[in-house]
Order: sequence, then C-alpha cells, then structure tokens
Amino acid sequence: MNKQRVATRAPILGMLIVAAITVLAACGSEEPTPTPESVPAPTAAGDGQVASGDQEPWEAEWAALIAAAQAEGELMIVGGSATIEFRPAFRVFQDKFGIRVISSGGSSSEIINRILAERDAGRYTIDHFISGSGTSFRLIEGGVLAPIAEEFVLPEVKDVSLWWGGRHWYADAEQKYVFSHSASARLEDASSRVNTDHVPEEEYRSLTTLWDFLEPRWNGVITARPPTPDGSSGYVGVYYHPDLGIEWLERFFQMDVTFINDQRLQTDQVALGAFALCIFCSGTAPELDRLQREGAPVRSLLELKETWTDAQSLSLGGSTAVASIVDRPSHPSAARLFINWFLSKEGQTAVDTLVTDRHPPPTLRTDVTEVGNTNPLERRLPGQDYFVETLLEGFDPQLAMDKSLELWEARR
Repeated sequence: MNKQRVATRAPILGMLIVAAITVLAACGSEEPTPTPESVPAPTAAGDGQVASGDQEPWEAEWAALIAAAQAEGELMIVGGSATIEFRPAFRVFQDKFGIRVISSGGSSSEIINRILAERDAGRYTIDHFISGSGTSFRLIEGGVLAPIAEEFVLPEVKDVSLWWGGRHWYADAEQKYVFSHSASARLEDASSRVNTDHVPEEEYRSLTTLWDFLEPRWNGVITARPPTPDGSSGYVGVYYHPDLGIEWLERFFQMDVTFINDQRLQTDQVALGAFALCIFCSGTAPELDRLQREGAPVRSLLELKETWTDAQSLSLGGSTAVASIVDRPSHPSAARLFINWFLSKEGQTAVDTLVTDRHPPPTLRTDVTEVGNTNPLERRLPGQDYFVETLLEGFDPQLAMDKSLELWEARR
C-alpha cells in the first residue's frame, strides 16, 4: 500500500451550496410542509439570460436545458441528513427556475436498499443521491450512479482553474461518480469529540496525535461507531493516513471500546458523560458540536490544529461535501440543470450563506469569497500542505472499509 503524503497548496476558500426551499420528505417520514416565501437568490452567471443572436454554443444549450427542465417541473433528491440540511439551499434553485424540489432524508442504508429494489423492479423514481461517499459505493457497484462530468454544461463548472488545486475532486476510486464540491481541512481525528468532565483542559491540551488514544487510560471510556460495509465513518481516512494506517486500527480494535450504532443514543451518552471520548462518529459529531455551543461539556479536537503532529488532511467524502447524479433519472433535464447550478459559484455561495443547521464544509471553488456559516477551524489555510487520500496510488475506499470491518469482527 502506498502511503505517501500528497501535498497541495491553496488559499482559504469560501464554501458550499445553494439555497433553499423545499418541501416535503416525499420518500421519508416527514409530512409535506408549505413552501416558505421566496428569498432573493444570489446573482451569478448561468441563468440563460443572454441576448438572442449573440450566444456561445453553451448558452444556447443552457437555455434549451432550462426550458426542458421547466417542462418536467420537478426534481427528486434523496439521501442522508444533507438532503434535509440543504433545504434552505434548494429553495434558491426552486425560486430561480420554477422547478419544484422534493427532498427526502433518512437512513442512507435503508434508502439505498429501496433504490436498488426499485431498480430491480424497473422503477426509476429519483434524480440525485446526496450522502457520504461510504454509502454511495453500493450504488456505484449497483450501476445506479452516472459519471457526473458528462452532465456539465456551464463553463464555470467545467473550468478546473476555478477549483482548488486546479482540478475536479472525487471521493470514489474511479474518480467520476462522487463529486467533491467541498472539503474540510482537519486533523485526522477520526471525528473525535471529548467530554470535558472526563478530559480537563490540561489533559486536552496534551493530546497531539491519534496514537494518544491508544494508551491504557482510555480503556473502557471510548465509544465508537462500528465499521460497516457501506459506511466509512472515518475508518477509510485512518486506514490510508501516512501517520496512522492499518497498524493503528489493529491496536484500536484490541482496546476496550463500546461500539454504538444508534447516533442519538451515542450523542446522549457522550454529552451526559458516560464516555470520555467519541471516535469514528462523523454522524454524531455535528450534533455534539451543536450541544457544545449550547453549553454541554463536549469539545472537538480541531482547536489543537497548531500542536497536532499527525499530517493534516482534507475530508472530501462527507455527506455535505459530495454530490452525485443517478443513471436514468426520473427528470433528466431538471437533474442536469440542478447539478450545474449546484456546482456553480451562485449555488456554492448559496449553501455557504444559507445552510445553518450545521457548518457546511468550505467549498472547493476558488471564486467563492463569502465564508458564511463555514467553521473557521475547517477552512483551508494558504501555504498549508494537506494529505489527500483520494490521490494515493491504489486508493480503494471499499477495501479500507472491508479491512476495517474484518478487524472489528475478529476482535469479538
């Protein structure tokens, strides 16, 4: 396995996605909700408003695409929590183009099972799937996701010079299905959160590497999400990290760790002090961060960036950092229109400024200047080198997940 560090440099970016309304959880458990009043959409290129007879070829294609999408009149987006958190984002697209956006969020694994079952029955009911890269791999294997770059129309989306590092970024091994539009600069902390009643300031400040958590004093006070075949929860990042790797995982799985798959239960247990450390809990971390802002005794390790010794990395595969389009979407023109707008400067700026349920990761577009609700501790720094696992030769996230699951099962 090649565990070389891949260094890239970039300026601080802005952030994420677009804008706002929608509506119901058509395939989920939520009841339809009224459409909120329209909010002004950020101004940007790409609305097809160009003078007749003075169009570039893409402008004519874009205008035709808008008309075709408006004739379809609807867009169906399903996935994990991002489909709910981005609803303020989806409304900008809906208001701008007059296309009803229906978004449904829930358990990604359950949604994937439903999608695969529908496909087996010859039913094609969705347009976009938004969830973490780990849960997208089964859809790739099932032939559900389509190569996303083939859908790009807008020059500003196609132009790699407008993206950090001068390239398009992907979270899948094939580098074509799961597009990374945003990324958090982070420690490879495996989404760790500590309870400060257990970990006082002096001990917290003494932490400098993920290896510190393998010391005997942490036995019995750690909770973690278990690895699964279709969800990484940070295991892929550790597996490929140049300073950690499979050796760290092997030692971790020999510790006395309480594995909890119920995110709500895990959140409560950490916030109430049943555990000193929550690790491999990317789904739990945003809620713990919210509770921290409300005064709960929990804390992220991001404040330790200046003294952390493990290589810092970019998280490209989180549920709010990626986008994909399905093969044979139910509304092909609306799906194509949306992905172009979503990845445009306007779309990414809208997410940056309108998504408030959690901190959206900073966009990888270099022309977005509004940092909005992004976490200051997750913004990329000029001149900083970052480890990017997807650039490693032989990068295979499914292999990393399978190996992690194998180690976890062997411990029992």
